This record gives sequence, C-alpha cells and structure tokens, in this order.
Amino acid sequence: LNAKIGLKSLAFAVRKLRQKPDLLTQFEVRRRAPDFTGKLSSVGQGKLLVQALHGECRDEYLLALYRTRLIEVLIPDFEKLRGLVQHDHYHRFTADAHLIQAVREVERARLAKRRFYGSMGRLAKELNSADWWVLKLTALFHDLGKGRKGDHSKEGARLVDEYFDSWKWSESLRKDVHWLVENHLILSSAAFRQNPQDPMTWHRLFAKGVLGKRLTWLAMFTAIDIRATNPEAWTDWKSDLLFGLVENLRSPEAKTLQGHLAFTEKTNRKRIEDLLVKLDPLLLAALSPKRLVIDLEKVIKSKSNLPPRVFKASDGHLWVRFHRKIDESGILLHYVQTLFGLGLSIQVAFIHTIEGVGVYDWFLVVTRKPANQVSKWLMKSGALQKPTPRRQVKFTSISLVASDTDEWIFSFKGRDQHGLLVAAVSALNDLSLSLRWARAHTWGQQVEDTFSVRPLGEVDTVLQRLKDALVT
Repeated sequence: LNAKIGLKSLAFAVRKLRQKPDLLTQFEVRRRAPDFTGKLSSVGQGKLLVQALHGECRDEYLLALYRTRLIEVLIPDFEKLRGLVQHDHYHRFTADAHLIQAVREVERARLAKRRFYGSMGRLAKELNSADWWVLKLTALFHDLGKGRKGDHSKEGARLVDEYFDSWKWSESLRKDVHWLVENHLILSSAAFRQNPQDPMTWHRLFAKGVLGKRLTWLAMFTAIDIRATNPEAWTDWKSDLLFGLVENLRSPEAKTLQGHLAFTEKTNRKRIEDLLVKLDPLLLAALSPKRLVIDLEKVIKSKSNLPPRVFKASDGHLWVRFHRKIDESGILLHYVQTLFGLGLSIQVAFIHTIEGVGVYDWFLVVTRKPANQVSKWLMKSGALQKPTPRRQVKFTSISLVASDTDEWIFSFKGRDQHGLLVAAVSALNDLSLSLRWARAHTWGQQVEDTFSVRPLGEVDTVLQRLKDALVT
C-alpha cells in the first residue's frame, strides 16, 4: 500500500489529498502522517499550512484534512478539542468539527456568494484572495481556546500570537487574525441584541476597532460562524439584520461620529466621547469636530448656565446654541418664542436634555443680520420674554411614529410657515408633555418636526388633541 501511494513527506501527503481525497488516500495519510511530524521545523509547519489551506479548497479535501488528523499535525492544539462537546442547544458539532466546518463555510461564502448568505453575500463581492485567507485562518483559530480557563476568545487570540510568531509570518497578518479571533462575537451581539441605529452601538464598536476592512471581515465571519455552528440558525432575517448593521456603520452619520471621536482622542478630550453619542447624528454632521467638542468641554466645566452662543459657519449658515444646567417645563417654548420674536426663521433644530450637561439645544436660523448683532439681541435683558404668537399656522399631518413605556415619538409635517415650530412646541406644552429630544427640519417648502416625549395619559387621546389643535 505504501509503495502504491508513496508518501515521502507531509507536503507530498497534502498534494495527494488535494488531487484525490478518497478513502484509500485518507487511510494512508492518517497512518503515516505521525511518522513525519518530528521532522518539521516551526517555519516548515507554517509553510505546510499555507500549502494545505491557501487558495481554493474543495469540500471533500477539507474533510479529508480533518479525518486524517493532518490538521492536528499542522496545529497541535487542534488535538485538544477532539470530541469536545459544547453543551447547549445551539452548537450541533464538537469543537474540533466546528472549526473545520467554519473553514468549509469560508469556501462556501467565497464561491456561493448570495446562495447561502442572503444579503450578506453582497459583502463577499468586496473581498479578494488575501481577505479570504484572513477569514480562513480566523475560522481555524477562533474557538481553538475552548476547553481552557478564561475567555476562549482571548485564549484563541493568544494562540494566534504563539503560532504565527513560531511560523515567522507577517506581523500585519498576525495582528488582523488576532483581532478577529478576540472580537469574533461582538458583532453578533450588536446586530441581534442592540439597536443598530443607535450612536451608542456605533461608539462601542468603533472603540473596539470595528472600522474599514475589519468591519467587512468581522461581519462576514459572523455569518460564517453562525452557519458553522448550526446552519438552521442562519436565516434571511439574521442576514438582513447583520447587513443592516454594516450599512449603519458605513453611513455618513456614523462616519461623522467617527471623525468627532477621533478628534477627541487626538486632542486628549476623551471624556467628551460619551456626550457625543447622545447628540443627534445630524448635528455632528452639521458642525465641525473642533467647534462642537470645544463647546461641549465648556459646558461640562461650567457651573452655571452658559450664555447663548451665536456663530456663522463656513457654509454661511447662522447657528444659535442655548444651554441650561437644569431642565424645566417650557424651556424649549421659551427658546423658540425668543427666536421667533427676534424675527429669526428656524430652519433646523436639535433639542437635547443630557445628564451631566442639562439642556443643550442648537438652532439653524435664517436672517440677514450679522452674527454679532443676533448675539447682542439675545444677551439683552428682557430679550427672552416675547409673548406667544397666535396659532394661526397649521400642519398637514401629525402621526405617531413609535410608542413604548419610555417615550412617544410624534411626527409633524406641513408646508413651511413662519411660527410653525412655535405652534408645535406650544401645543405639546399645553398638554404638559415633557420633551426628551426633538429634531426640526425645513426642506424647501416642506417642514418635518419630530418630537420625543415622556408618556402621559393615553397616546391615542394625546394624538387626537394635537390633530384637533394643529391639523388643517
């Protein structure tokens, strides 16, 4: 039998398995492979792993590597997982079988694209051969630390360091696979258990390094790992959620947040990070990191209310910022009436009440007056005591966007009219509704104002009263 197959080395055995991974070849490789183990140097071991797994690998060949235990010769710690049962209803395979199954799924993802992976298959099109090699190595190592004390993800990352160093592989490859193994579970939690549209979610992932190419790798591997754990657990619903998270993390709003966070780190203002994620993402997009971060720092340091701030942005828009340490009923109405009374047309408004900051509201206003003149008006004694205008303006529709035990979100839509925002805020104030946050926008002749309020009474009743007061 030896003479027929002629196993001369492990490298030769790998070639034979690639060419013909039948039972006869598997039997001989499994019988003879241990004879060559001691003859391999660490560097030689690494070279043989590249020969065995780099590039396209047929499914039957990958199974042959596992069944012959040749994979245990290449990565000795693989043997420690042999037959290790994962005691839950989710894992269908033993730990060692799961790892080789993950490698098989990498190949399926590369070749099948959308067939097995649904919308996540779109990400597969973005990956080249070097990317697939990174994912294949991650598949081999991501659960290699199971059965040991401590976090298996960290243990697996430590094994990546040990093996890659002994194999003399590149530092950049080691860092990438180490990071993926250590963090291979975090995207699944974010996609299926957290709000993918929440800047807090983005911030947590950015802080872990989920950016750029690593985002693509990690998202693709998350799908691969789920299918390798239990194919029935992978559904179109999960595919859409995971791909949706990727799209959110790649959105202009998320990239803007990333830029502001980078500025806080660069200028040693990291304590501002938690405040940035509580602001409206569109406000971050409208204001430069330097202007917004420095203003937030002043707000934190101040022991009292800051005076209104007025400045002209580089695009020519005039912005007004109000701050109060303590939120009180009617403050937003107070601000809106003030701007209205000064003849300023509010185009955009971002309303926030933040713990540790207080009321922090920004308004984009339209006026021909210079910024210093508007600032003087706002600073004058009595300038903030304009009467409420009559409600002669109307919206075309008011709808309930979402409701739960914590908040009700209402959308007000209509044609742009002077005093429209004042009318909306006045109506909410008349109903004693406490504001959580708000966003007001004017596009051309159309207005859309969104208000989040704390629940009070019956939502249907409140909605109807708003409509009775403000809808034509």
